[in-house]
Amino acid sequence: MCLVLGMITGLVACQGAAGTESAQMDPTVLKAELGKEFQLPIHRVVAIVDEDLSLTFEEVLEDSRCPEGVDCVWAGQAVIRLMAEEGGEARSLQLKLRAGSPETAGTRVGAYLLQFIQLAPYPQADQKIPPTDYLATLLVKKPDQE
Repeated sequence: MCLVLGMITGLVACQGAAGTESAQMDPTVLKAELGKEFQLPIHRVVAIVDEDLSLTFEEVLEDSRCPEGVDCVWAGQAVIRLMAEEGGEARSLQLKLRAGSPETAGTRVGAYLLQFIQLAPYPQADQKIPPTDYLATLLVKKPDQE
């Protein structure tokens, strides 16, 4: 309910009331379905449809993947930080994507399993990736969906 005491105060009061709605109703929040892969751009939020879970792709902590066209001794890895919010509780997560080690690319978030599938773009020799260009491919499912 908004109390309009004047044009400016009424607008502020209405904005405050709207800010309390869930991420599911926010038009700037991306939507993803449980059990289906989705892409999440860096600094964006995704809400899992009909679930009490949202994820924010906060940053790439490491991208040491061997660039295309380069011979490397080690394949490298990508490490990202996400903020997961479930049931009003927020938790910071680090997920690692390393060739041959799929167990490091997933974690449990409350009643959900979160899998880090891919980080794009893939490094190219002699080209630095701007941090704002990163896009994580993720999958959220419940344990009984395996």
